[in-house]
Amino acid sequence: DENSEVEIVAAGFKFGWIQGVLIRCLLNIWGVMLFLRLSWVVGQAGILQAILIVLLATTVTIITALSMSAISTNGQIKGGGTYYMISRSLGPEFGGTIGIIFALANSMGIALHTVGFCEALSDMLEEYFGVQIIDGGLNDIRIIGSITLVVLGAIVAIGMEWEAKVVGPN
Repeated sequence: DENSEVEIVAAGFKFGWIQGVLIRCLLNIWGVMLFLRLSWVVGQAGILQAILIVLLATTVTIITALSMSAISTNGQIKGGGTYYMISRSLGPEFGGTIGIIFALANSMGIALHTVGFCEALSDMLEEYFGVQIIDGGLNDIRIIGSITLVVLGAIVAIGMEWEAKVVGPN
């Protein structure tokens, strides 16, 4: 049934709900934020407050997912995705404001994921290959981060059609 399946259509490829939604969300959740930063949060806040943070984040995520499900089942979602849903349900004034906050949050998330990737790659290069670019520390992370941002910028400039072709259904 086409209505029960989320499809991302780009250059003829269709992603089902597993590859198009579930896997991408799980990769985001299990990525840098959970495995590289959770121990830091526990160290700073303590175990009880860290558990409270995770429970609050889970509650917010569940409420958001239920709200988005209710909004998206009310009608057809046109181009714009999340921004369209927010502005349709709250009005254009609130939708625009929340859209700006959403864009800033995504920018912060990308920055944190990039730094986490660079730290992990720098540690792996040193541990497994004995390679240090400059000092094996902060400067290596900066160099890897700069290269990563150039590559990500190129992917964005080329567009999502290319990303869909590279990731592809199989």
